[in-house]
Amino acid sequence: MGDGDVDERGPALRSIYQHDVGGLLATVVLIIMIITKENGYEAMSIFPSVGFLTRKCVRVYTIPGTDVTIDPGVNIVVPVKSLHLDPQYFQDPEEFRPFRYADADFIFIFSGERLGYMQSLAGLAAVLSQFSVAPCKSTLRKPIVDPTVMAVQSPKGGLPLALTPRKKTQ
Repeated sequence: MGDGDVDERGPALRSIYQHDVGGLLATVVLIIMIITKENGYEAMSIFPSVGFLTRKCVRVYTIPGTDVTIDPGVNIVVPVKSLHLDPQYFQDPEEFRPFRYADADFIFIFSGERLGYMQSLAGLAAVLSQFSVAPCKSTLRKPIVDPTVMAVQSPKGGLPLALTPRKKTQ
């Protein structure tokens, strides 16, 4: 897909998120929650909010395949996105596959995951309760990271989206 292409599954997923769950069975609500969580994990993997992690070397370490040795006490900067997009660790890392981690034999832990996830869900629920959200013509399929922002990754120039007020149902 090119930068302007839109995944054809997007409208179907948005309709699931926006469906009035008042009369639905708990099982369906649980399925919606699982779909939301899997989409969230995949989004955080492809575009992690934290740009880098800092660690301190605790023992002598030589980087495999090089003659570079890191001594204990040296601070190390690890670019998170480079790990997430490395095909050595994740098959087709740039492809959006929401159920990538569903059958994984490991638990993928993000820094501050619970708080960040709950804040994201609260924000998503607030927006989706009032608006339908879709990519617009100027939305980039692969946002460019703003290199001037250090603490968290931000799309350069923002992330334009089309918001359409939802009709109230009773």
